[in-house]
Amino acid sequence: MNQTANKPLTKHSYVWLDLIRALAAMAVFLQHLRTLIFNNYANGPAGFFKMAFYFLTGFSHEAVVIFFVLSGFFITGVVVNAWESGKFSFLNYGLDRLIRLWIVLIPGLILTFIADRMGLHWFGANAGYTGHINFTGDIVVAANLNWPTFLGNILFLQTILVNPFGSNSPLWSLSNEFWYYVLFPTIFFVFYHKKIVVRIFLAILALGVGLFIGGSILIYFSIWLIGSALFLIKKNFPAPSTRTKYALLGIGSVAFAMCFYVLRTGGSLGWLKDLVSALVTAVLCYVGLYSDIQSKIISRIIRFFSGISYSLYVIHLPLCLLITSWLTGSGNNWGLSNFLLFLFIALVVFGLTVIFWYCFESRYIQVRTYIKKRFFSRAGPALLTN
Repeated sequence: MNQTANKPLTKHSYVWLDLIRALAAMAVFLQHLRTLIFNNYANGPAGFFKMAFYFLTGFSHEAVVIFFVLSGFFITGVVVNAWESGKFSFLNYGLDRLIRLWIVLIPGLILTFIADRMGLHWFGANAGYTGHINFTGDIVVAANLNWPTFLGNILFLQTILVNPFGSNSPLWSLSNEFWYYVLFPTIFFVFYHKKIVVRIFLAILALGVGLFIGGSILIYFSIWLIGSALFLIKKNFPAPSTRTKYALLGIGSVAFAMCFYVLRTGGSLGWLKDLVSALVTAVLCYVGLYSDIQSKIISRIIRFFSGISYSLYVIHLPLCLLITSWLTGSGNNWGLSNFLLFLFIALVVFGLTVIFWYCFESRYIQVRTYIKKRFFSRAGPALLTN
């Protein structure tokens, strides 16, 4: 058997997954910014560079599907590894997940409120604030900039009981993520908990959660579980041979390119197209787990971009909307000057994201350690060290 079959993954093993995550975050960011600035592709002059630009900045939804696959992989690893080591605790797991989400989400919601209030005051007639930009889902920003919606988003009830807060329509996926974090360990321990009473309780809880969140969120749990399957395959099967790895890389790359070309040009197939996207993504992730990037500098750059991806996802849209409303507005035709403006705004938003990440997301370990020691010190050392 190959000696690397069940070799524990290290941070270095995740560099290709980090790259995929970073590219997915950029895909969401750049499509939203492009949609805010430019007209649809059919408007204005045609050309190769315009076609390439619109094509490459057209995968925001598919990028969210990629996030679900990666999330399923990593969260399944957290749960399974903790269970096998005898250290799993629902309290510890819940605290880690909530702190990880809230340390970006709460300041992100506050930033959304500030940016949207400024935008509504100065540029309230802009299409992005009045609900006439396609990807905002016809949401009128002012109608969703209130306390019930704010609190509902903190509790991950967006798309269930409330809309995403203000202009921040990408927050829909955080609701999905949170409830998948709840569902997976609940269902997992229905099968693996030692006590039958606990199993029954967890089964009832999982059923209740499923009924509460509804089919539109629940159906994408199957996408998330593809990431779970990827983790279990990595854990339980031998590493592929070099020949198999490169064969999978070739097949996966071609399938990935063909799939995303069809998705970009052939219309929507709903959940089915997302399932196909998730499967070909999982193939590339599987190969990436056994691949390496020798350059330490490139690895650090990839990890940096991956590390800020959550912050970028949460705050980019209200910032993009405010800045584009100030500098250019929407509905511009393709041209060099507008493309350069696009790049300038992208760099500004990215720079602001780095500052935001440094102030909040980069403090995750410190904040988690403080909260556990300050409020849960009696729960035992396992809670404080996991």
